[in-house]
Amino acid sequence: MTKKNILQIEKIKIYDTVIEFKERFTHSKKSRKKSENIILKIYSKTNVGYGESIPRTYVTGETPQSVIDNLKNKIIPHFKKIKFKSKTHILESIWKFRLKLKTNELSAFGAFEIALLHLAAKEINLTIEDIFKFMKTTPYKHNKIQYSAVIGDKILPLMMLKAFVIKKRGFNQVKIKIDEKSLYKLKYLTKILNKQEIRIDSNCGLKYITFKKTLEYFNKLNVKLIEQPFKVSLKSNEKAFKLAQKYNIDIILDESLCNLNDLDKLGKQGNIPNIRPTKVGGILSSIYMYKYAKKNNFKVIFACLVGENILTRTNIMLSQHFKTIANEGDYDEFLLVNPIIRNPTFNKQGVYEHKIMKLGYKTKLNMTLNEITIKKNHYWKMKTFKRQ
Repeated sequence: MTKKNILQIEKIKIYDTVIEFKERFTHSKKSRKKSENIILKIYSKTNVGYGESIPRTYVTGETPQSVIDNLKNKIIPHFKKIKFKSKTHILESIWKFRLKLKTNELSAFGAFEIALLHLAAKEINLTIEDIFKFMKTTPYKHNKIQYSAVIGDKILPLMMLKAFVIKKRGFNQVKIKIDEKSLYKLKYLTKILNKQEIRIDSNCGLKYITFKKTLEYFNKLNVKLIEQPFKVSLKSNEKAFKLAQKYNIDIILDESLCNLNDLDKLGKQGNIPNIRPTKVGGILSSIYMYKYAKKNNFKVIFACLVGENILTRTNIMLSQHFKTIANEGDYDEFLLVNPIIRNPTFNKQGVYEHKIMKLGYKTKLNMTLNEITIKKNHYWKMKTFKRQ
């Protein structure tokens, strides 16, 4: 007896959209007032699933155009042929394909995977618990998330003003964007944020030649967490990690930790993974990295990219199922001029406390999206992919 198909992709739409920010956000790699995001809509006959990619060249090497090209030429042609027979078949198909991907394909695939899972949740009641079970790990369920405040690298008076606001609101964790040129600002900020746990994110902006002095400076200011101090390619990353350990300072791996084989760097170049769905390839990859970290006794930070919106919903959902030492995300209300979807937000202290988020959320897109123009070929018809 032939098993009945339970899910079939009927149509796919891709949108290239610009997300405007309420304020400029700056770090050592980029200063931006907007984000160019790729939005994906996957349709069955009765439902639609949403996905989002935020490509960053300095993270995975992807651009908006490369995301579109990978979706059009590699990812969609593969999955459009599949007639899904079960929840397990969907997850197996996703994971098998994911394991073969290069780093410069991860953000594109993450958008597709999240959209397909969202569609499956609506269509056949796929749950986040189903995914954890498939990945052979146990979720840490809780409805309370403590989010970190973030201070971008601006002129010192503006950074100090932001620090005062954060302190007044009552956040207990703060992430500060600091590179080699702006190290001096930290002594002023720590005086204001004297009761908050501070971590530094340099986005590869520190220098190894002066790293010992920098560590002494951080230690004096009671800063115990540094995210991505150097370029991924730096040969001295392992030496830098050993040096940081002498000062009881932890190194968080971000740009250095995108693909699954990058997990080998944990314990060698850093000891805390920064996990973000849009850089690691989606939900299944995030759970895999979380599972690896917990199995090997590494603490976890679950984070986001500036400009996330549909991904914010994914961030909240996974944060409610991970045990972490810090969380970043849910900044829509404070950063985005015109969010694509409306997400529940945290309180004045940065605490998100709502019911457990489900995978199959129902929502509507709240802004006009511009469909990309794609040349016709045998997979595509006008601006929309349809099953032939």
